[in-house]
Amino acid sequence: MTPTPDDAPPGYRHLRHDVAWGELPQRSLVVATGRDAVAFVDRFTTASLAPLAPGRGTESVFCDARGHVLAVALVLRTDDGLEIDAGAPACSALLEHLEHHHIREQVEFRDASSAHATLLVAGPTAAAWLAGRLGVAAEDPGVHTRGTAGGIPVHVIRIAGFGPAAFLIRAAAADAAALRRWLVDAGLPTATADAIETVRIEERTPASGDIPEKTLPQELDPPPRA
Repeated sequence: MTPTPDDAPPGYRHLRHDVAWGELPQRSLVVATGRDAVAFVDRFTTASLAPLAPGRGTESVFCDARGHVLAVALVLRTDDGLEIDAGAPACSALLEHLEHHHIREQVEFRDASSAHATLLVAGPTAAAWLAGRLGVAAEDPGVHTRGTAGGIPVHVIRIAGFGPAAFLIRAAAADAAALRRWLVDAGLPTATADAIETVRIEERTPASGDIPEKTLPQELDPPPRA
């Protein structure tokens, strides 16, 4: 149920009508590198990865051998492979699944989850705010670019599922506190976890905990967006 103005969590109005930033739960980040990285991972996802150019990405579903959902992830094409960004519980299952089928292909996988911190910047004016502060532009979900925020190296990723304009801002874990300070000092309102969760639910964006065991990709509601 959409909150009324009187009971909306702090930051909710900014997420819906302006722009705000907030904390996200720890996310899984699997990095795949090597000559065969794209072709290999492409065999295990519901989206086609081969056409992606570096700087582009797509939402996709990873399934086990029986076709049940292991993870809903954002797969990003990079210069040297792929980054697979998903909910926190997904990392070990994804790594185990991919390594189980890895034989001779020239691809290496690593868990980069703990090395990074990821924040959310979202709201109807989020794209303009980031373009003005960071000089980055990402028009479509999956488009990603690198820049600096107050001297902090960041990876800016446009995503769907949190309203008309939403971005993941990823930085090294050691820079997380400095990135938070930069956002606050820049005057960006803070959205609480409850506000972010409310928007996620209103947008019908599935989280890992929402997906029962033995779920098929076609049973997800809504299905992943390309």
